[in-house]
Amino acid sequence: MKAAVSAMGYDKSSIDILIVQLATLLRNGVAVSMSTRRAEFISLREIIDEIGVDVARLIFLMRRRDSHLDFEFEVAKKEATDRKDCT
Repeated sequence: MKAAVSAMGYDKSSIDILIVQLATLLRNGVAVSMSTRRAEFISLREIIDEIGVDVARLIFLMRRRDSHLDFEFEVAKKEATDRKDCT
């Protein structure tokens, strides 16, 4: 990535690469089965469309990047609803 940034003429120190643990997406307590080979996956855009950018950001930032995340859609949707009620 740094080489690509440098090749585009930017300073390679302008990008930081952070390695994070995988997240398991859960619906009704059951892990969502995904496969990139079969093009069966949920994108970050779909998550944001479903629960909102602020709630998605909050959930991802509540965990350390070196810890596993079980992302429960029902909890996220409740959080989104609660936040809308507060505004």
